[in-house]
Amino acid sequence: MTSPSSNRPIVVTGMGVVTPFGPGTDRFWEGIVRGESRIGEHDRIRLASGPTLSAPMPDEYLDDIDTRYGGHKNAWAIEKILAETLKGSKLGGRGAVFFGNAFNGEASREPQVGTRWLVDHWATWLKEKTGAETACSVLTACSTANTTISLGASWIADGHCDWAIVGAMEMLYPDLINTFEVLRMTSRTGCRPFVEDRDGTVLGDGAGMILLESAEHAARRKARPIVELAGFGLMTDGGMGKFADTSVIRAMLTEALASARLAPSDVDFINSAATGSLLVDDLELDAMRAVFGASPPIVYSVKSLIGQSIGGTGAVEAIATILSLWHQDVPAALTDPRGPKLAPGGRLEVAFNNSIAMTGHMCATVFRRVPS
Repeated sequence: MTSPSSNRPIVVTGMGVVTPFGPGTDRFWEGIVRGESRIGEHDRIRLASGPTLSAPMPDEYLDDIDTRYGGHKNAWAIEKILAETLKGSKLGGRGAVFFGNAFNGEASREPQVGTRWLVDHWATWLKEKTGAETACSVLTACSTANTTISLGASWIADGHCDWAIVGAMEMLYPDLINTFEVLRMTSRTGCRPFVEDRDGTVLGDGAGMILLESAEHAARRKARPIVELAGFGLMTDGGMGKFADTSVIRAMLTEALASARLAPSDVDFINSAATGSLLVDDLELDAMRAVFGASPPIVYSVKSLIGQSIGGTGAVEAIATILSLWHQDVPAALTDPRGPKLAPGGRLEVAFNNSIAMTGHMCATVFRRVPS
C-alpha cells in the first residue's frame, strides 16, 4: 500500500517522546548521541524467575506517576508526549487520530475504568483532547506506530483531514516481559543488532507521538515544518513465521520508494527495524542489500541503547530519524559496522524508518529534510 497522492505535501510540525532516557526529544537525542545504554537489570522489573534485562524509564519519574496517576504509566506518558507535540498550539481545521497501544492491559487511571483494556481508549482520549473529528486505534504489534503514520499521511493526502495525531506507546509491565520470555525472544546479553552472535531483543519503555499536517494547513497557522513525510510502504506477509525469504520486506522498501518518488540512490540512511533477532535482522539486511545495491545507505538502530517498546518502537524510532535529519547527524556508534558511516556529499536529505513485526506486519516510512 503506497501513499495515494503526493500532490498535497505532508509535513511534521510537532513530536513528543518518552524513552528510557526520560520524557522529551532533547533528552532522547542527547542520550543516543552519547551512546548511553539504558539496558540493564532493574529490581522493579524483576520476574518470578529472577532478574531479566530491560530498559525502563528513570526512577526519578516514578513518584510523580504514583502520586498523580495512581501508578498508571500510560496516563503519565501520553500526557507528556501530547504536551510536547502540541506545545499549546490550537490546530483548527479537520483532524484525525491514529494511535496504538499494542499489548498493555492498562487503559486508564479513572476508577470507573480500572485496568480493563478498552482498545480505543487512548485514541478516543486524544480525539477529545485535540478536537479531532475521528479517531482509530491501531494494533499491528511492532509495526503499530509506523502504521499509524502511514494511515495519517494517507488521510491527509486524500483530503479527509488537514492534520493527524499519530503514534503509539508501550510501557513495561512484568506480564509483558514474561510473555516475550516464554516465547524465547529476549536476550541475556543485551540487544545487539548487527552482531553475529546476537541472541534476542530487550524490551524498554517507549511512547512517541507525531503531528502530521498538510503543508498548506501548517502554513496557514504559521507552523514551522520539521521534516516532510515523503511516503510509505505498508505490507503484510500473512503471519508469524511465514516470511521465509526477503520478498515481502523488499516489496515494502520498493513501495516506499515509489510512494516518495525516489530512487534507491536518493536514500541517505535507514533507521532499521533490527531488534537483535537472528532471523528477522538477517532478512531485513538482505532485503536492503537487494533494493539498495552495492552502494547502500547508512544503516543504524537505536535498540542497542533503549531496547524495543513493541507498539511504541516505530514512533520512537521515527522521531530518532527526524532528529537525525534535523541535526544532520547519525550516531556513528549505532551504525551497522559493515556499511558506510557518512552520507555522500555530507548531507542527510532522505531517510527511511523500518518496522517489521513477527506477526508479519511491516511498514517503512520515508522522511525528507525541509530546506532551512
